[in-house]
Amino acid sequence: MCQSYSSQSVCENSGGSPCQGCVSCAPGWTMIIGRCYFLELSTAIPYANAVSDCQARGAKLFEPKSRTINDAVANLMGGNRFWIGLTDLASEGNFVYESNGQSPSYTYWLTLGSTPQPDNANNNENCVHVRPDDNHGWNDINCGYSYRYVCEGLVYDNP
Repeated sequence: MCQSYSSQSVCENSGGSPCQGCVSCAPGWTMIIGRCYFLELSTAIPYANAVSDCQARGAKLFEPKSRTINDAVANLMGGNRFWIGLTDLASEGNFVYESNGQSPSYTYWLTLGSTPQPDNANNNENCVHVRPDDNHGWNDINCGYSYRYVCEGLVYDNP
């Protein structure tokens, strides 16, 4: 019988060896709703650097597909604003996932004051960050600003 331990979901049977059918994340990653995430809580960097760092880890910048996962990840980010893998760099106003160029089926844009997002303020906001201080909503922002980030990676099957 498999048992789950901590947010890593490392599964072991009573003898201490991995069980069939259990999944786990690499060390330093956190399992959230069946996927593995690397939460960068200490370093804030520009969007392109966050994309590159996630790719170097064999992952992609977090691409929220539902309010549930958006909020679950945001709750673990300690109140920090963070990048998500959504951009309109290729075509202004057409936000797509960084990893595959597809339009998102889920969005959670903020209204800041009386201004609905995305607003491309100063004609220079092409990347998206989550604002935990604003109910985990999304805001388009200049890609050169520095924010923390979340990488979305693979879940490993134990044979």
